[in-house]
Amino acid sequence: MLQLIRTMAVEKRWVLGLVFGTVAVVFVFSMGWMGMSAPSGVYAAKVNGREILLADYARAYQNQYKQYERLYGEQFNADLAKAMGLRERVLWELVDQLLWVDLATSMGLTVSDAELRDQVTRFPAFQVNNRFDSAHYKRALARAGLAPEVFESSVRQDMLAAKAQELVRAGAQVTRADLVVFAQNPDGDLSEAERAERDQQRLTGLLGRKQGQMLAAFAGQLRAQAELEVFWDAVKTAAP
Repeated sequence: MLQLIRTMAVEKRWVLGLVFGTVAVVFVFSMGWMGMSAPSGVYAAKVNGREILLADYARAYQNQYKQYERLYGEQFNADLAKAMGLRERVLWELVDQLLWVDLATSMGLTVSDAELRDQVTRFPAFQVNNRFDSAHYKRALARAGLAPEVFESSVRQDMLAAKAQELVRAGAQVTRADLVVFAQNPDGDLSEAERAERDQQRLTGLLGRKQGQMLAAFAGQLRAQAELEVFWDAVKTAAP
């Protein structure tokens, strides 16, 4: 069980991304914006002079914990969360998010109002009969105690970080050596169509792994170059 979760979290983070959905939306609708409490004015980390509030970290941790509970049911518990390093990984994800946004900004990337509007209107949580409903959107945010401009700012930041990540992912390639490995591992008596489908699945999986590895390596470089301070004692109180 632990190995499965670790594999998903490290090698197939894009899968968990699809499962967990956009961070801002999950915060609001799986646990509410005012979820797990933590002392205000206390920091979990500082990144290039910007603070990650302990309360924000606590919400992010509780959100991911609940998502794993939904995925794995009673098999997931506090001991497993500790063994897989969930506390640390959530913190680094928040740190990395700020660093990706900084990178995107330095590259001149932006998210237009039209792009933001298109993204928000696509969220099923804001739709009625499969169509975006403005009144429903405002009521949903109000129930979560969140102003539209705050929510939309969070979504914009997520989209900005995603643009920088996509540029990095685009650098991943399947090499000739990879194709040679495929050729050396035939799957018995397959038809030409079956073999083509199998190879496409393998290539897609390999490319996904390479993209994940490239993102992780690049994030490590961003951390190494950042002015970073983590307050682990405070973090431990928010995610015991």
